[in-house]
Amino acid sequence: MKNTNAAISENIETIRQQLISNRNQLVANNQRMEGMIRTVPGKERALLNITRQQGIKNNLYTYLLQKREETALSAASRVSDSRIVDPAHTTSQPVKPVKLMIFALFAVVGLVIPIGVITAKDTVNNHVLRRSDVEEVTQIPIIGEVIKERQLGTESFVFKSRMHSVIGEQIRALRTNLLFLNGDAQKNQVILFTSSISGDGKSFMSLNLGASLALVNRKTVIVDMDMRKPKLHKSLHIENKLGLSNYLTGEADLDNLLHPIIGHENYYIITAGSLPLNPSELLSSPRLANLLQELKERFEYILVDSPPIGLVTDSQVIAPYADATIFVVRHDHTPKNYIKMVDALYKEQRFQKLSIVLNGVGKGESLSYSYNYGDYMDLTKKFD
Repeated sequence: MKNTNAAISENIETIRQQLISNRNQLVANNQRMEGMIRTVPGKERALLNITRQQGIKNNLYTYLLQKREETALSAASRVSDSRIVDPAHTTSQPVKPVKLMIFALFAVVGLVIPIGVITAKDTVNNHVLRRSDVEEVTQIPIIGEVIKERQLGTESFVFKSRMHSVIGEQIRALRTNLLFLNGDAQKNQVILFTSSISGDGKSFMSLNLGASLALVNRKTVIVDMDMRKPKLHKSLHIENKLGLSNYLTGEADLDNLLHPIIGHENYYIITAGSLPLNPSELLSSPRLANLLQELKERFEYILVDSPPIGLVTDSQVIAPYADATIFVVRHDHTPKNYIKMVDALYKEQRFQKLSIVLNGVGKGESLSYSYNYGDYMDLTKKFD
């Protein structure tokens, strides 16, 4: 037992000595590590300083390299690397610009651009632009043309007894053609004026043609049967208290409706009257036939200004009472498709003696104007 205890004690002592040795070694290692850790901030500062110095030196080195290259290029540019192969010489004529080519180019451009513009305008624009646009669609006779006069402004009643102008002569020509086609021997005629849409100039045409007829001693009356948008009373600056609508409803008789047009002998007007709610039904009244019959007994020509046929059917209601119909087509305003519609009505014989008048035609497009009315007008004025 003693030996065993002694061995155990010896082992324990040995282990204790080993543990003490290990502890001392760990303490030494810890002290060494702590010393190394304490030196880290100083080394880091030294590293940052070295890095900063390296960046400065790199920038300086790059700058010096760049300057060296610039100096080398500057030195190389001062050395001529070209030589004269052939001496320069001149000619009596300039080499450029080539006048013939420029003239040809401008001639081509001057032709192509206008043709292109005109073609594009005709393609995009769906309105009547020239006489041929009407003649290509229908065989309805064209009995007159009236040019566009800018100086007239918005004035609708322009025809005077001693009027010497292109538009005055064209209205006289229209009167002559109308008398020839309808037969002047046939008195007491009802002539219906209509158009495709509002603004084509039917009121202008009927009002001034009536003045032209009255001028040659044809007792004439114009009746405003457009009871939706009447205009004739405004053109003549007269009141519209009693008119056609009042007669058709039995509120007035014919003598109350007739108004002489001041300054125009043999010329009278019946205004539209108060605007009714049912104009188409009023026009279908038997009193309309009675009115026209009474007017035929008093007048040689009864001109009827009716609503556009492209908007309402009033004109077709009036058509059976008319001896002739004038359809007004306005330049650059009347849609081409309405010409087809009128042609269909013409073929169906919905209107008696249907004919067309072109209104607002450009001076360069009017056949009558091409004969230079202006010279005749100047000559006529000298004898006034």
